[in-house]
Amino acid sequence: SDMVNTAGGIAYNIVKGGSVAVNIKGISGVRIYNNTLYSNRTTSETYRGFVDIYTNTDVSPASKAYGTTIYNNIFYTKYATYCIQIDDADALTGLESDYNIFYSESGRVLFDYCGTSKTFEQWQALGYDVHSKIVNPNFIAFTNFVPVTRLDYGTNLGIEWLGGLSTNSFWSVGSSPATTNQNGTWQVGARIYNSSSL
Repeated sequence: SDMVNTAGGIAYNIVKGGSVAVNIKGISGVRIYNNTLYSNRTTSETYRGFVDIYTNTDVSPASKAYGTTIYNNIFYTKYATYCIQIDDADALTGLESDYNIFYSESGRVLFDYCGTSKTFEQWQALGYDVHSKIVNPNFIAFTNFVPVTRLDYGTNLGIEWLGGLSTNSFWSVGSSPATTNQNGTWQVGARIYNSSSL
């Protein structure tokens, strides 16, 4: 039977490189909120979207990937890597994606819609990401992925998703990185500025 996510989600992560950032293979109800996704893969490399959503046909009956929600993320690609990849029509059931920002250094923001390459405008015409924008997040460095200024392009996702990574947080063995709560208009990405930003 279908696998269903009933609590939590994929939130406030920074993912750099790799073949795919979020692989949703036959799991319904996956929430992808406030992540910063970066790829410097070239188009000649094995080519999957940052978020790849598809039916799991390795089980019988096949497990569908319904109801994926994708909000407040930064999708940054150096080349024209697909931002979101939908592999089959069933994965479109209940799919919501909005209030994200997209940027491609190549100038081409692309999506894979059931095997067809779509531009940002074509993707929006399908009803997705209607409030999303193509914006350069202007990261200070491609190591910590802190934007130069607040990126107030998000939408309020509720108290469960309030705390993100502080702009000055770092990782140290045995301790958790510092967090900052969303304040004012919700910011996109994993790094959150205090109300008293720079």
